[in-house]
Amino acid sequence: MSMLNGYLVDARGEIQIPFIGSVHVAGLSTADARDTIRLRLGKYLVNPSVKLSIRNFKVTVMGEVLHAGIFTVTNEKITLPEAIALAGDLSIYSVRDNIIVIRDSLGFKTYNHIDLTNRDVFSSPFYVLHSNDIVYVMPSRKKRFQGENYYRVYPLILSSITLIISLVQIFKGN
Repeated sequence: MSMLNGYLVDARGEIQIPFIGSVHVAGLSTADARDTIRLRLGKYLVNPSVKLSIRNFKVTVMGEVLHAGIFTVTNEKITLPEAIALAGDLSIYSVRDNIIVIRDSLGFKTYNHIDLTNRDVFSSPFYVLHSNDIVYVMPSRKKRFQGENYYRVYPLILSSITLIISLVQIFKGN
């Protein structure tokens, strides 16, 4: 399917290009896909020039970050720290040693735990994110505790008890 200044990859992983027809690009790097298209166009054009870029490379960052959201990446490559930085960085309640990267691999979701406090993060296969990866930053125990209802009601109960004790003391004095 043709788009303004480009072509859309269909559900089968193919691009329909005039003259050369269907070109399968799913699973190919941008360089390999570009070379495949250039080779096929070479049958009809002399020294064809092909520019190829991914326009819908997106990652989702959610959880305990300042600005969770879906971020479009224009250069087709983003690292885990860069994605977190796009989301405004980790909040003070973030668990830094258990970031989860959810990746769709051949139709199956994988849940991968990353420790940002360990230098091995740089050699992790999840350090460089793929298109449509989801990064989930877990909240700390302290943050989860704050979300509990009894924590919100506790000051009200304590102040009510204090008021009752004060009233009892006042009436005992009379």
